[in-house]
Amino acid sequence: MKYLSLFLITIMLYACNKDEDIPQLHSEIYGTWHLKTSMNGIDGSTTYYPEDTGEHIALVIKTNDSLHVILNDKIENSGTYEIIQKESLIYRKEKDFIYYKNADNTDTFEFIIKLESDNLIIEQDAYDGQGWLFQR
Repeated sequence: MKYLSLFLITIMLYACNKDEDIPQLHSEIYGTWHLKTSMNGIDGSTTYYPEDTGEHIALVIKTNDSLHVILNDKIENSGTYEIIQKESLIYRKEKDFIYYKNADNTDTFEFIIKLESDNLIIEQDAYDGQGWLFQR
């Protein structure tokens, strides 16, 4: 019985670990985010939106776990998302990730996500990965 109690306490502590942080980030990312820059991890180049491309790209993150990618005022892609925490390859510690699955389940993506004031930073978890800066 002593071991069973210890096992249950361990499971409860593990299950509670950092769970409080996820809803906080989750609720703070709701809204429309406009792409301002993308950074190429291979050559370090930066592209500014819409100045360099003429394209206006936005993410619309909704409270019902849906996400829309908007290109020049037209929905280009839609799907669902989930905020998860896991160990990052490049940071070697737990980070928040956004896991996205499009509506027809043909594409899934998993990126590190950071919220800094009115900036949403999304980056690939790879040493030569690309990153994107969005603003409200």
